[in-house]
Amino acid sequence: MSREFSKFVKSMTIGVLLPLSLLLFSLPAYSASPERVQIGGRVVTGFSGLANSQVTLYQAGIAGAPVVELGSALSRTNGTFRITYQPPVEDNAVLYLIAEVSPEIKLATVLQARSGIHNVVINERSTVATAFAMAQFIDGDVISGNDPGLPNAASMAKNLVDIVNGRASTVLKNSPNGTETSAWADFNTLSNMIARCVNGLSDCAALFALSAVDNVQPTDTLQAMQNIAHYPANNVADLLAYAQVYPLYRPSLTSQDKTPDAWTLAVRFVDRRNALDGPGLVAFDSAGNAWVNNNYFNIPNPRWVCGDNHLFAFGPDGAELPGSPFGGQRRNGGLYGAGFGITVDRNDDIWIANFGFTGKQCIINGTDELINLESSVSQFDTTGQPISPSTPPQTPPYGGWRSDDANILKPQGIMSDSNGDIWTANCGNGTVTKLPDGSIDGASNYAPVDGNGDPLLVRPFGVTIAPDHRVWVASNNNATIVPFNPDGSVDLDDVVAGEPINQPMGVASDSNGNIWVANSGAVRPPCGTGQNDTMLSDEDAVAESPIDGASATVIMANGDLHTFTGGGIFMPWGIAVDGNNDVWVANFAGPHSGLVGLAHLCGVDSPSCPDGQFGDPLAPEKGYTSDGLQRITGVSIDPSGNVWAVNNWLRDINLDNPGGHQVVVFIGLAAPVKTPLIGSPRQP
Repeated sequence: MSREFSKFVKSMTIGVLLPLSLLLFSLPAYSASPERVQIGGRVVTGFSGLANSQVTLYQAGIAGAPVVELGSALSRTNGTFRITYQPPVEDNAVLYLIAEVSPEIKLATVLQARSGIHNVVINERSTVATAFAMAQFIDGDVISGNDPGLPNAASMAKNLVDIVNGRASTVLKNSPNGTETSAWADFNTLSNMIARCVNGLSDCAALFALSAVDNVQPTDTLQAMQNIAHYPANNVADLLAYAQVYPLYRPSLTSQDKTPDAWTLAVRFVDRRNALDGPGLVAFDSAGNAWVNNNYFNIPNPRWVCGDNHLFAFGPDGAELPGSPFGGQRRNGGLYGAGFGITVDRNDDIWIANFGFTGKQCIINGTDELINLESSVSQFDTTGQPISPSTPPQTPPYGGWRSDDANILKPQGIMSDSNGDIWTANCGNGTVTKLPDGSIDGASNYAPVDGNGDPLLVRPFGVTIAPDHRVWVASNNNATIVPFNPDGSVDLDDVVAGEPINQPMGVASDSNGNIWVANSGAVRPPCGTGQNDTMLSDEDAVAESPIDGASATVIMANGDLHTFTGGGIFMPWGIAVDGNNDVWVANFAGPHSGLVGLAHLCGVDSPSCPDGQFGDPLAPEKGYTSDGLQRITGVSIDPSGNVWAVNNWLRDINLDNPGGHQVVVFIGLAAPVKTPLIGSPRQP
């Protein structure tokens, strides 16, 4: 430690040996007027206080408002500080504190003003949490953005660090994270990068050089961590070696651990009852709440696998919402055995496609009758209450929205248009159904044919809607992408069939109407059509190399086709486009001996790739991998720029119940998207 810097780091005193929470609440008392409040705490590295740090409290800029400095203080010998300030009146206000320990060393923390927190610890961990959770909203010392993305991002920070005591959060330290994944160790390793600099083991120049962007080096530790969050694949091995010199926070990655593919933070979330079993996709409402459909009913050692009749809801911070899961035996809106299909409409109603996963002798509402639960869609409001009829325990008609005109059968992809129409792909009968303005009355069903009279749809799966209101459907079993006009007609000249389309699953429109297709090369949806219903071969399930034919194809608005295989593409299923028009692909598999990852590609006219071409990889060769991922189907982007993926299946496909059990969130990794996603993505 240099002499110049030694004045900032003080040895632990008798007072510092007290429990941290006790010390926080033993700060000197102050009297404050009713109009003003206080926030206090400590600036520390490990357990050692950092003296003479200039601590400044800010209110983040929101909805175009500027950042406001609310107050400041100088930390005492043991790192304690207290700031009296006028609290913001806005319910969605975000506060953040920056502690300038020296010109090179800036530490930070962030919190929601309504959290009620009045004591914080500012350290390396809180700085990493701030940089990653606020990655899409922070620029140097300035944090600003839109509602709800900005306050939601602040709520996600507490899943990384305990804001009050500066330790790793309980979410990180416990199942389904903890020692089950590397997220906790990754977080501590990132914190150790700053700790080495703070504790004077280098002059920070090495960290700044390794976190430079376009040859421009950061000038302080907060900016350095922002750069790492923004460019997680840069200098990964060298940054790991840098952090390992001073492992202040543990557990952290050691020389015996495999070097990560990128410095991402992937955190797993589960419901309170551990009832998630085969989550299919995440759809967000306007507040950024995450709604998740679920394939199976989760019971240990099942004799058979039965479809679930619950809808799960998680807050923007990943915590399950009160009342979730919704549905169940009675008030289920007809929900049963949902697959991949879930969407939120312009009114914030949630729509689920009832694929109807049903094993033999599944007990439905207290009976052994295998009733028709695969011919409807369900509708719920944002309180989780069903709008569509629920399934009664007696004779037809059963629940959900259904009719002869709708002709729904084993629906998968479902999407809402901006005019309120609901479109769903019927995997079971090779048709598409339109519910005008979300009404079963007047429903239409379409079964287009080509010039020879052959069906254009064979096991249709994914659905997306372009800005011109055309509906694009991925037809899996005949390698065809079919665009429907709003009236249900199809212009045959615009149909894309054959190579490079290969076992397509998900489709997604960008903001300009370019259509991206996830070509699995291997997956065959089990739609009960009497054909081969083996979803995935044993050979493909244990492949070590990307599947032949696996790719992402873009159908340009002018009709040109381009196909890409880099950026981590292995066996695509879901696909999403973020607020920069960049493309995210969920892989249903990874190397059998390795990890599953998300692929990430430059989009068309993306600001992320000013010198690159669309389709260029943004992720490393194997993608953004995580040992928290299994076989993922859906990938979705929230208003904070978090990337949500679902562990739909376990890696072992030869189980009676192969369902996975977690939602996995890559924090701050993508450009935010305005929600709900109505067709093509919009920036908030």
